[in-house]
Amino acid sequence: MESSSRRIEDYTLQEIQYPHACVICHSLTCPTCGGSISGEDQCREDCPHCNYAYHRHCWEKTIQFMGKCALCLRDPLYQAKLKLSLRNALALIEEKAKKYERIMQELESPSITRYQSPIPSMDSERLISVFHYDRCDQKELEGFINGKIYLRRDLKKCGSLDGKTIDFGNEQHILRDDNTIFVRYKDDEEGKIWEAGYIQNNVIYARGMFYGINYDIIKTIFSKERGEFYDENGRLLLKLEGNLSALETIDYFGIACRFLEIFL
Repeated sequence: MESSSRRIEDYTLQEIQYPHACVICHSLTCPTCGGSISGEDQCREDCPHCNYAYHRHCWEKTIQFMGKCALCLRDPLYQAKLKLSLRNALALIEEKAKKYERIMQELESPSITRYQSPIPSMDSERLISVFHYDRCDQKELEGFINGKIYLRRDLKKCGSLDGKTIDFGNEQHILRDDNTIFVRYKDDEEGKIWEAGYIQNNVIYARGMFYGINYDIIKTIFSKERGEFYDENGRLLLKLEGNLSALETIDYFGIACRFLEIFL
């Protein structure tokens, strides 16, 4: 190209004030279009990070093949991507804040606390409240027991006790006469059941295996006198409030399976 053979005295004063050669071709004139890195026929692009000069065509090829500046090795779109990520993060935080606010408003609504009022279709004398205790000993309503029916705190049925079988919909937990616990999945076409654990002295154990060695794990310890469930370290997990006189071992087994989900 004719412009590529320019002599030093042919450059204008403006071009001499910006004598930096292109990072890629190390020339003042573009090898693609013949434009100068500065001046009237300018072919120039600066890295937004290090501000070093390229010919526009050299810059485009560099970004196409490397995806970053050949000198400072930074993505020219980093700032734009960062701003987009920040906008997305802020939008997500705002969405979660609105959702949290909506949930809190629903919880404060009188309709959510309707379970505190007498329920005509239920035997209020037999209704037992189930409270969960977290690691900070904070008490929270988990659900209810209405005879042999288990209810969530919104009063929707979540299980039932029929004889010695706890029915959770898709699976059943069975307590046999020898106090062994079996689990059956209803969607199992072969109808197989597997031994999950056993009850002994008000302690519910789960059976496990490690490298071919069988071992037992304490899932919970229950007290019929206090209507309480503990972990193996004695920390309170569940507490029942109501008339507990009619509850038997099978009832405590069902409560542990449903509200502690020890075999789910």
